[in-house]
Amino acid sequence: MSSRSPRRTSLAVAVAITALMSASPAMAGSGHLLHGVGPVNSSLGGAGTGFPTDVMSALHANPALLAELQKIEVVLSTEIFVDDLSATTQKAGEAPHQTFSDGEPGVLPSFAASFRPGNGKLTLGTALLAVAGFRTNWPTDPASLLLAPQPNGFGDLHTELGVAKIPISLAYKVNDKFSVGASFITYQSRLIINPLPVVKPDCVSQYGSGGTCYRPATKIMTTEYAFAVQLGVYYKLNDKLGLGASYSSKQDYNPFKWSTTHPNPLITSGPQAFSTRWDVEIDLDQPPSFSFGAGYRANDKLLIGADVKWVGYADMTGIGGTGGIGVDGDLISIGWRDIWIGMLGAQYQATEKLQLRAGFNFSQTPIREEVTLNSGGTPAVFEQHYTLGMGYTVTPNFRLELAGYYTPENSVTGPFTGVPGATVTYTNSILSGLFGFSFRF
Repeated sequence: MSSRSPRRTSLAVAVAITALMSASPAMAGSGHLLHGVGPVNSSLGGAGTGFPTDVMSALHANPALLAELQKIEVVLSTEIFVDDLSATTQKAGEAPHQTFSDGEPGVLPSFAASFRPGNGKLTLGTALLAVAGFRTNWPTDPASLLLAPQPNGFGDLHTELGVAKIPISLAYKVNDKFSVGASFITYQSRLIINPLPVVKPDCVSQYGSGGTCYRPATKIMTTEYAFAVQLGVYYKLNDKLGLGASYSSKQDYNPFKWSTTHPNPLITSGPQAFSTRWDVEIDLDQPPSFSFGAGYRANDKLLIGADVKWVGYADMTGIGGTGGIGVDGDLISIGWRDIWIGMLGAQYQATEKLQLRAGFNFSQTPIREEVTLNSGGTPAVFEQHYTLGMGYTVTPNFRLELAGYYTPENSVTGPFTGVPGATVTYTNSILSGLFGFSFRF
């Protein structure tokens, strides 16, 4: 039977916690959230709480805005993105070592529709919105503190998350100035983190103290659902200025579960014997958010919008708090903090048929420097999004929409727990394109 020092064990436990935050969208950049959904909302920097644009933006940002749309509206869109994720580890007095994720393009389709019966004041809406999505694919790298083969590191690390938002929404136009709205939302999340860092590892000695430890492989994606509500209001002060606000509640998921096998080849008997069945689970909830926005119509051609959004990570199970590792070697929390996001967008009617759009999005990173290691595998290091877009009216009832955005490279560095003087740095950038079309009657 082989053994290892307490220092090597603490290193293995430390690197194990890095997989969890790969359950955040690699192309999001506002914590684990997409900065915007659909070509219109995305090209406006995500702004859309305080002014109506299209049904997809309304169902994403503020359901009260459904009351301001045309009688029937349908939007379909697809986003294709690539990112450039790397991890650099450095021991004290040694040269840094960088490893790149073997990423591939991600595809995020979305659909939204609204309908106002008769000439009434009530508008109904529904959608299937991709609000988060990522892939990370880290290769084994013996020279990396993170990705050395198990039991010293993580070895091959593959993670993927897809989150769909399915709202059933209604909006009521109280009068010409004031509208209210509500969405009753089903969230579907499909998740894989392989190997899994957030359960007690299989160790030769109890609780991983001085023993050789392995983490289980999850192998396949698992699906869970959560339910939430989103409430919104919209008020037009005058013909030029409108204000909106929206609140989305916490999404309380059941634990994500996998059936796997015990991974430690050194354990040959007992309930943890190598290759015997092991049912594992992790608990990850999603945060509430609140946004406030304003829309200003400067003239017949120019519309300017601005939003401020708060996302409440700090109290979420598995995500918020101070972070840390339990006595059994399992990850208690990744230790994210609450964040604020600012969004600014402008839309210009260049010709009778052509609209041009541009936007900027700035987000705080939720990663706290002292627990940077906990967020390994996630590119939640972004701070800026630069966005562009255009819409073209093909017929009075049919429009084409195009958009793109770029998040410049940004990094977060913190201590590498378990190795005195060592550091870990995560770096990422994103390039994304969106296209879609809409029908309006």
